Amino acid sequence: MAQAGCLRQAQSWQSMGYPQSAPYSLWSPQNYAPCFTWAAGTFDGTQPYEVLNSSGTSSILWSQRQDAIHVFTARILDPTFSFCPLETQFAVYVYGAPVAQDTTTMAIAVGSFVMAILIGLGFSYSVYRKLFLEACKAM
Repeated sequence: MAQAGCLRQAQSWQSMGYPQSAPYSLWSPQNYAPCFTWAAGTFDGTQPYEVLNSSGTSSILWSQRQDAIHVFTARILDPTFSFCPLETQFAVYVYGAPVAQDTTTMAIAVGSFVMAILIGLGFSYSVYRKLFLEACKAM
């Protein structure tokens, strides 16, 4: 919290009642208390700051495993920013992540292909040799 510039204890998921309450209904303009205003008392500044805002301290890390679409709901909590409740949903498409490959399936497919080619080559050689030997005996 100290990294974000908080002057008092910030609200967290746990302090707001999660997991007893639904996550969607925890924070609202009616119960939001910013930590950037001074309040009497001390607080533990080493606790994580769990609100996404312009301080740049909190962030979302995307999984590097696969491409995905993530859907978010953004809600304006600060009552000094808007008189009415502002809320929107948006999606973020994360792409460019390496595609997970199943190496076992790939190895079986390549092995089967190579085996089929070797069998085909062996069969064609045996037919060629049989025809060549018959041609040599006829001479």
